[in-house]
Amino acid sequence: MSTKLIEESPLLVLPTLAVAIGFNEAVFLQQLKFILQYKAVEKDDYRWHFKTYKEWEEVFPFWSNAKIRRIIGNLENMGVLISTDKYNRMKADNTKWYRIDENQLSKMMDDHLLKMSNQDLLKMSKGIAQNEQTNTVLRTDSKKDNKKDSFSSEKPQEKPSSEKVSGKGKKVNEVISEIEEEEIETFDDLLTEFSEKKVSKLQLGIFWRKVMRIADPDASLIPSPNGVQKKMLEQVAMKLDGGNVWLYIGDAVMNWKKFVGYCLDHAGEFGSQPQYPDTKYLSKHADMMVKFSDSLRLKPKIKKKSKEAVVISEPKGLLG
Repeated sequence: MSTKLIEESPLLVLPTLAVAIGFNEAVFLQQLKFILQYKAVEKDDYRWHFKTYKEWEEVFPFWSNAKIRRIIGNLENMGVLISTDKYNRMKADNTKWYRIDENQLSKMMDDHLLKMSNQDLLKMSKGIAQNEQTNTVLRTDSKKDNKKDSFSSEKPQEKPSSEKVSGKGKKVNEVISEIEEEEIETFDDLLTEFSEKKVSKLQLGIFWRKVMRIADPDASLIPSPNGVQKKMLEQVAMKLDGGNVWLYIGDAVMNWKKFVGYCLDHAGEFGSQPQYPDTKYLSKHADMMVKFSDSLRLKPKIKKKSKEAVVISEPKGLLG
């Protein structure tokens, strides 16, 4: 049974792209991408497609000529659509040539995903900050602390300052990093927090920052992963095929030097290897992560020396 209501070639809409650049612009750009796959002319090392505005009306019959012009203009202003008429043979020709600037589009998507991630993390940080402030007031009241910088029953509780949370006083990442240090103390705590969470691109990004914070507690700031890093983490999760994603990624990051050494021993690679946790390297060696994680949890071997048993402890160490 066909999933289409009528037999007609559909137009593809990518939700994340639509949110980032606009619904109409996303529809137009995706259709141009599709057309460039099979009907393009190569000029100056780029693939172009040429059309008049009237011809675009045949592709998008539900848009007026004026609306198509506005959509194209918007995409040109964003820098993701490049157009020109320099390849026309006649000056009176109304045809325009179009191509997609993939680099600019990729940058825009990275910025959009990072912004969305920070917004979600900021919402979480506001809630925690408000709870922490309330708890501080309660503790102060119970202890009757008379210190000048403490809250007291005589001094009314101040409302959370939007400047402190929004980043005018501090950067958002710094606020979140402080919260993470308070809320997450051990890797086991982190596994407990994420055990029931859906393995999504957003959650993978949050998990990455938190496990990096535990692995490198002396770092002044752990940046949020960008769009490319999130995509790599998503690929890792897909390769792990629904296994214990949080455990496997965490083990690799927390024991990074051991993990790299394990990959070198089993994959026979040579040359320079990443000294710091790298999402691209994890994606490349996703199959090794499961075996490496299992190797950390093997039952300790026992060496017999006369009648006494000496137990060899399991491997330890953050980042190696």
